[in-house]
Amino acid sequence: MSELAVLLDSSGVNTLSLSNAPSDNDLLGRDQLVRDDAEQIRIRLESSLSESASPARMELVEQQVAHHLGEHTRIGPDRALDSLLPDLADVQALAARRQPVFVHRRLSTATTMLTLLIADAYMKLQRVTGARRWYGTALLAARDADDSALIALVLAQQTMLAYYYEPAQSAVALARRARAFVADHVCDAAALAVAAEARALGKLGDVRGVREALELAGRLTEKLAARRDGQEDQYAAFRFGPGRLHLYASGAWANLGDAARARVAQDAALRAYAGDERVVIDPALVRLDQAVTEAHRGDVVGATTLALAVLAELPPTHRTGVVLTRAHDVVTATEGLPHPGGRVPDTVRELRSLTTPVAHR
Repeated sequence: MSELAVLLDSSGVNTLSLSNAPSDNDLLGRDQLVRDDAEQIRIRLESSLSESASPARMELVEQQVAHHLGEHTRIGPDRALDSLLPDLADVQALAARRQPVFVHRRLSTATTMLTLLIADAYMKLQRVTGARRWYGTALLAARDADDSALIALVLAQQTMLAYYYEPAQSAVALARRARAFVADHVCDAAALAVAAEARALGKLGDVRGVREALELAGRLTEKLAARRDGQEDQYAAFRFGPGRLHLYASGAWANLGDAARARVAQDAALRAYAGDERVVIDPALVRLDQAVTEAHRGDVVGATTLALAVLAELPPTHRTGVVLTRAHDVVTATEGLPHPGGRVPDTVRELRSLTTPVAHR
């Protein structure tokens, strides 16, 4: 028996008989088993190297978290989950051991970030129940880290689940809970919370509330920008910069039906996101805001045609629940409007068919 065969056999992977010609499916299945088994071996090996989290080990953990934050906005949620879960298992194995207090807090912070990214992936996939549970786990980890800004970040991020799949009042309540943890502190979580409140208030028709929240979000974003060194990834997950501010303003004004302000925010957002072609979800949401704006103006065909174009241009891996939900808002905005020739346009019927909400999972 070859050395490779011995290794595979000892790790629980059955070697294939040379007398049988395996099918493509057999080979793919075996390849997956080898990869899974190799990953388990790697995890056990790392665990055996250190009973406590050494500085080098913690640096590796935090580098991996930073990598996930940078990639998360550029890849589909399925792929994100595949890469996040093994690293979360690593961190969990370290956190399960007795660690010095300062190391434990760093591990809790890493756990918060990874679980929050997982919750976001579930949210995008419209797996609402699973997302809600992962947000709850992220909140527990943030509390364990004893970090108010981290707690606020979890609550502010969860507003997206509420905004897309729950009543707007739920998103407002979460945003205000987040704001309570950071008060006037200048941080990404505070800016996100205020902007998220503005966008949800737009659905509720609160013009004054939207205006005040966006003004405050703008001031916070300017202060954050002044602190940046210019080398940071402006598109990374949980980073709140001008692009995201314009994205939230776009949604808020579009929800209110204020076409003039919505267009200004939408144009600014699309310019901000033009810097990285791998970031596709946020620009798609901005263009769907444009479609909602056109629907509020009474252009039924133009609005639905634009929404259909956005869906067609998106890679399948990014055509997720949040995108389809926002596209369905275009259909909703056209209801009750007069149709050309007195009949429902084909574009309305097609968009309705593509975006009829599925049952939450």
